[in-house]
Amino acid sequence: MSPLRAQFRISRRGSAAGRGAGGEAIKGAQSNDIVCTLKHFALNDQETCRHVVDARIDEGALRESDLLAFQIAIERGDPGSVMCAYNKVNGEWAGENDFLLNQVLKRDWGYRGWVMSDWGRSTPRPRR
Repeated sequence: MSPLRAQFRISRRGSAAGRGAGGEAIKGAQSNDIVCTLKHFALNDQETCRHVVDARIDEGALRESDLLAFQIAIERGDPGSVMCAYNKVNGEWAGENDFLLNQVLKRDWGYRGWVMSDWGRSTPRPRR
């Protein structure tokens, strides 16, 4: 399993993975001068139509589910970067989602690393 896939799988296993394998794997890799990237932030739970799906979820449920594993892994492992998902979350692309990137990731969690887009997701397009 490649390091990128390991991080992808860790995010799917919930808070136990964030507490254990997620945070510790990040620390271990980064102690060897390897920058870890957590992906796909957030709610990238399918491959089929992942470029067009709009995951609809209220804030409380989001924070208690998919975001919880990311939060714990970030707090414990301090990864160098986070990669955005392709999908929309509550009507806004994950890579342009002010709530996810600015409110949650940067303000609430105090994340200081960089945020990157996934391949091909950074293409500008008109807002609707």
